[in-house]
Formats: sequence, C-alpha cells, structure tokens
Amino acid sequence: MLRLLSRRLPQCRALTTSAGRGSSASMSPELSPSAAMRWAVGGWSFFIAENVVLSENRTSIIDSLGEQRYHLLYGALSTAACVSIAVGFRRIAGAAPLQWAAGQPPPPSRLALGGALQAIGFAGLAQSLPKLQIPFTSRGRVGAAPEPSSSTSGAWSVRCPFDFSKHEGLYGVQRISRHASLWSFAAVCLGFAVITPSLPQAVCLAMPTAVALIGGAHHDSRQRRGMGGHLPAELDAATSHIPGVALLSGAQGDVGSALRILSDEVKWINAGLGVAVAFLFVLRHSR
Repeated sequence: MLRLLSRRLPQCRALTTSAGRGSSASMSPELSPSAAMRWAVGGWSFFIAENVVLSENRTSIIDSLGEQRYHLLYGALSTAACVSIAVGFRRIAGAAPLQWAAGQPPPPSRLALGGALQAIGFAGLAQSLPKLQIPFTSRGRVGAAPEPSSSTSGAWSVRCPFDFSKHEGLYGVQRISRHASLWSFAAVCLGFAVITPSLPQAVCLAMPTAVALIGGAHHDSRQRRGMGGHLPAELDAATSHIPGVALLSGAQGDVGSALRILSDEVKWINAGLGVAVAFLFVLRHSR
C-alpha cells in the first residue's frame, strides 16, 4: 500500500497546490453541505478500503486470479480511487459551509498553525531526497571526500552538492516514525486544510491523516506477520508508527541523547528548503 501511495503522491499533491485556488473559486450552490462532505471523504475512504482489502487478501486473490491479474486489479482500483479524490476535490471547490468569507485571508492564528504544519511536512518530505550540502569544503575536514579544483585555493576543495550515501537500520527521521513520509504528506495537507475556508475542502485535505494512520498501521501489521516484507523485532521495538512516541518514551535510550542523535542525522539544508517552500505558500495565502 505504501509503495503504491508513493507512486500516487504526485497526483495527490496536485490537490494541495490547488487548495488556495479552489477555496476562492466559484461557490458550489448546487451541493448541499452533506453532499459536499460525502464527496470530501468518499474518494479517500475508497482509497483506504481498496488498498487494505486487496493487500490483506493478496495471497487468496492471486491464487484465484493469478499474480498479473491481481496487479492489474490493484492498479485499476487505486487509479480509480485517485481519480475520484481529484474529481471530488474539484467538485466541492468553495462549497459551503464556509469558515470565513471566501477570498479573504485566513485568520492570523490559522495562518500561523497552517504554516507550522506545512513547514514540518515539507521539511519531512525533503528528508527523502539526497542530502544537500555546501559544494565547497575544507581539505582538512574529517570525513570529507572532496574533488580538487584548480579554481579554488589550496585550503578548499569542490565536492558534489548532493550526498547519495545510504544508511542501514535506524537512522534520521525513521527515529520519529517508521512512516515519516506518509506523516509528512499528511502534515502538508493538514496545513492547507487549516487555511482553507470551505469546510468540505478542509475535510478532504485532512483525510491523508487517516491514510497515514490506517495505512501505516496495516503495513506494520502485515510485515509483523511476514506479509509483504519483514519488520525486525529490534527495529519495531525502537521505533513507532505514531510520530515521536518511541523517541520520547525512551525506546531509543535517554531522550536527550536520542534527540541529539536525531539532530546530527537530519538533513538540515533539505529541511530549510522545505520550510522555505512552506513560507511561500503562507505568503501567498496571507494576501
């Protein structure tokens, strides 16, 4: 389910970038509030249900249909679910009830909360990218692997601005959650939900939180049973599905030490870029 969602994220992210436009678009007077709410949650509910049902019953379905037909069925239903989410979001653009007047900026408290959630989310999503680093480094720096350049002084070297190093086991934002990317995407969507005047649209944008909660828990459950991968017992004990639970409960040792290790492992330039993206969205909605 999580691999499939990662392939569908570009389609789902289109919802967040159009949230500001949708909230100020023409109203949808033909939709009653209850109908708008059904559109808001229907597509996401279908997405969650079909992924859980098909992945949970994968073996029996493959036995009946064959592996190729199983994947065709999975892909077709997931595509239909994503299309229904996009259509539903478009259908409820500007739908009542409204939390404040359409076309007006959000209240300052909403703008601050939305910006904070988006900053956390975009910073978290940026952790999945190669580590960004300053392309110039001192020759004497421990652990550096620079490439000499005649255009620099003898004390400095040029290196690749991207660090593609891979880390096995517990590392980085995995210390916060086993499904950090899912929760980061949910935080971005929640940030947009907070600053969207249309309540049905806000509910629709909040639904990825349910995807992260249910989808992540189901993924862990399957892996604990040896289905679709394996969750090592030591990793299971040291990490959590809900963000921060294991980190702050002492499962990774002394909380202060665990936080310092996390700080050392975070890709801070990536995180800063994510925060900058969030700031641009907040600036756009503040006008």
